[in-house]
Amino acid sequence: MVFNFGGLTTILTKGTVWTSSKSLKANSLKLKKPFQVSILSLMIAVFFIPALKGFPGPFVKLLLDNFSYPGIIKLMQGETDRRAIFSFAVGYFDGEKDHIFVADEEGFIIDEPRGDNLHGWTELLYIYGHPSFPGRSLAELSDTQ
Repeated sequence: MVFNFGGLTTILTKGTVWTSSKSLKANSLKLKKPFQVSILSLMIAVFFIPALKGFPGPFVKLLLDNFSYPGIIKLMQGETDRRAIFSFAVGYFDGEKDHIFVADEEGFIIDEPRGDNLHGWTELLYIYGHPSFPGRSLAELSDTQ
């Protein structure tokens, strides 16, 4: 999530708060303290489920570490809105300005885990499907699909 509080651009991801170098430089000038400006770059990926009011959002790792993907299936029991959204953000500070790019990929939660190809990624792929492949989890797809 990207927040802007009085000129401070702050990004919250997985419990970590990142503040842009430009903002830190501005604050250090107010404090009249020397401050070394460095370039900050980051990538954020979060997972939103609208039927669960956006949960788990940036806390997906916490959810997977404690409940795993069967916990998500249990939370979705009885839900007709099965949409799930991966939201990705990449940002960097070029020495003058913050640049943040966001992309959303909407898919759906299937009723049971399927497949065995995680493509080197997260176990969410056992239960996440994409409209291009109706009724299938991404873990059921080959690397070329």
